[in-house]
Amino acid sequence: MVIDGCKKYMRKTCGDVLDNLKGDCYQGNCVNLTEALSLYEEQLGRLYCPVEFSKEIVCVPSYLELYPLTTSLCCPVRTPM
Repeated sequence: MVIDGCKKYMRKTCGDVLDNLKGDCYQGNCVNLTEALSLYEEQLGRLYCPVEFSKEIVCVPSYLELYPLTTSLCCPVRTPM
């Protein structure tokens, strides 16, 4: 729906790039992003500074899709006295 509107009304900005959404650039995107998010969460656990994070799945009505949002909070490092 959004892509169709962009193709029609934003042709001056987008050109013909949205006319053909096939090819290597458009395959497996969801899988790659899921994998990237898991890797990001894993890396948060390896940081020197402890990091707390939470993940929430939210719906973006204008795109009719679900998106994972991650909130990160760097915790103060406690030094021994």
